[in-house]
Amino acid sequence: MLTGYSGPSERAANPPGRALAALVAEPMGHQGLTRHRLAVEEFDAIAAGHGDPAILRAGQLSRRMLLVQALASAAAERRPDLAVLADLDASLTLLRGSHRAHRAEVDRLLLHPQIGAWGMRCLRLLYGHGAPADQAADQGDEAQASRRPAGADRDNLAAQLGCFGTLAATAAMLVGRECEVIAHTLDGGLIFPTLGLATVEGTSGWVRIRVGPAPDGRGSARRTPKPVRRGRPAEAHATGPRRVSLSVLSHSAPGEVLARFDLELTSDGDGRTGAGTGVIDRAFRVPSQADPGSAAPGWLPLRALVSEIDGRRLEVDLDDIDPFRSFHRVPPTPRLDDSELAVWHHRLDEAWELLVRHHPDRASTVASALASFIPLRSARDTEELSASCADAFGAMALTLPHSGLALAASLVHELAHSRLSALLDLVPLFEPDRRAVHYSPWRRDPRPVPGLTQGAFAFLALTDFWNVHRSTAGGAGGRLAQFEYARWRAELPGVMDTLTRSGVLTGLGEQFVGGMRRGLAAIADGAVPADAATLADIANAEHRITWRLRNVRPRGPFVAALGQAWRADQPCPPLPASTAVVSTELGGTELGGAKPPAVGWAVAESARPDDLAPSVPRFVTHGRLRLSYLRLREPERFEELVREPVRLASAVPDATPADLLLLTGQAAAAVPAYQDLILAQPDRIDLWAGLALARRGTPREHDPMVRRPEVVLALYTHLRAAGAAPLPLELADWLATAPDVYSGDGSNTKSTRTPSSTSATSGWLAPSARR
Repeated sequence: MLTGYSGPSERAANPPGRALAALVAEPMGHQGLTRHRLAVEEFDAIAAGHGDPAILRAGQLSRRMLLVQALASAAAERRPDLAVLADLDASLTLLRGSHRAHRAEVDRLLLHPQIGAWGMRCLRLLYGHGAPADQAADQGDEAQASRRPAGADRDNLAAQLGCFGTLAATAAMLVGRECEVIAHTLDGGLIFPTLGLATVEGTSGWVRIRVGPAPDGRGSARRTPKPVRRGRPAEAHATGPRRVSLSVLSHSAPGEVLARFDLELTSDGDGRTGAGTGVIDRAFRVPSQADPGSAAPGWLPLRALVSEIDGRRLEVDLDDIDPFRSFHRVPPTPRLDDSELAVWHHRLDEAWELLVRHHPDRASTVASALASFIPLRSARDTEELSASCADAFGAMALTLPHSGLALAASLVHELAHSRLSALLDLVPLFEPDRRAVHYSPWRRDPRPVPGLTQGAFAFLALTDFWNVHRSTAGGAGGRLAQFEYARWRAELPGVMDTLTRSGVLTGLGEQFVGGMRRGLAAIADGAVPADAATLADIANAEHRITWRLRNVRPRGPFVAALGQAWRADQPCPPLPASTAVVSTELGGTELGGAKPPAVGWAVAESARPDDLAPSVPRFVTHGRLRLSYLRLREPERFEELVREPVRLASAVPDATPADLLLLTGQAAAAVPAYQDLILAQPDRIDLWAGLALARRGTPREHDPMVRRPEVVLALYTHLRAAGAAPLPLELADWLATAPDVYSGDGSNTKSTRTPSSTSATSGWLAPSARR
């Protein structure tokens, strides 16, 4: 019954080690509590990237139970009119009764990811928090908003609370009970979680839902007792196909049947079964002549993909119908057709075979934690995209992966996010202070400590995945694995240092980061081929340079003083260290980092030369990284582009011939090529980043083009606006002569306004001749 969950958690109820933390599930109107205990050993194993996900899944089930009860209670307190109109008490009573009748079946229903997304969305609306974070981020972006599949009902509290009725009706159908409940259409349909979506043309608002036996009398299936497991009593269990009748009735005239759906449900006891196509329709609609009206009601079953390799089975919903499946800025796809569904199934087979045969432990985690795929629309400037949501444990939103390897890696990545989110429901890792934000090597926007920890945990799992895969795969997959392993192995230690120094971690948080360090240390000493290591180094440097160009804004007085010195043909003054502090109007957020030394010159402006201006968090893959992936996956095609750069525009539209030079070790030739491109398109950040990357091999230890690229860009923009546009390279060379404030060198007094050694090759006049 709905009183909490004690199944999988009983294994850890009295752990061999010290109990670390607990989630207490409040009973839903019944006596008794369920407490989930997490042993220190299990906590440390999870932190290192391993551990049994059973305790996390059990905690999520208790969270869902608490959520359902909290939602009914909050509605009764804050919107009693809607609670009465929706008859939430009756729906909650029905849900409890169904749980008592068949606990395992209703447990599976409650763990359906979109139940969590729906419940939390309702609670936010009830407590006046407005649209969830993913919707709020979309506000003001008309292009994104116009592509949303959901309609106005998505933020209609009555419509959302009305889904309580369809949840209760679904539970009744699953366990073979009859019922009648109140529900509300949502975006023109009625969603029955885990089963399907019903639509009746012209129907909107409140309706009644009636569940009963099918007309042929096969409304109930034969029930057999289940064997006793873990000391729990046997439960009646439905076997074989069952037919149920689902009727939609008018709310104002209860006797008026608006539509009827005869559904066939099949069950083998532990999950749905289907044909050999690898695609399961969760609830078939049985054709009926009783449907009223000329327009037949529509039923879209929730489909699942099934893959079985070497006796190990993976079943995952492909959710392209649920109105609560949109939890990311990229909109979900509409209903997939059979050909699209077949491609998804093929990708899953490829990924599952790879995991089962080469990553068996990861395969076990995926089978335990993965519940549903949510297909996303592909974005033009994004190679691939995947996302997860703490409210929807087990769901993974993603664009169609280009290979089974890509899907396997995405599964490892997103399920690590889900596992950490589930752990955070059990133990506190952070203090309630999210003001500080930091550099993130996998995001283009500054991240708070919780977000940075999520990234570190997910990329630790990915690093382990690529480390194993590079030893088992050859060809393109092996080259890609070497690159990804080298890339993230190099970035993770710095992120973990940032977390440790942040001051935001609790004691358990510090222990968790320590566990991540141990997990990384166990896999971090592998040898990587030189070409993969070089590409990984370029990718990491590019991200850091681009991050600064996008997010760090030098202050006006600082830039003006530099511009004045340039125009007066004076030496470049000392450059203070970056502080990047956001103004209090933006929330007082600051970028983590040491205070700069006091250099005692006017443009330092109290040693704060720049601000942090967080960019919009977009997941964009620039042409240079696309070219790197092309070189790894299709080296022959990459070499063709090197020989014939004229074909680059059609193959990788965002890439440039200068990128080809850089990625083939011709940095010296790439420098003037980038400069020419910048002069034609001075606002393209990726070109400035390319110029900085090409200059990394110069002997200048503190080249501002590499360490402070935002200063070079800001100064160039300032001088260009004033009608004294210099060559980017000459400006960078001038800035590179600034005294090193860290070493105390302040003796530079002579003018450095000499032509750049590379400027003559670009075909442009020196700035002194253009003033």
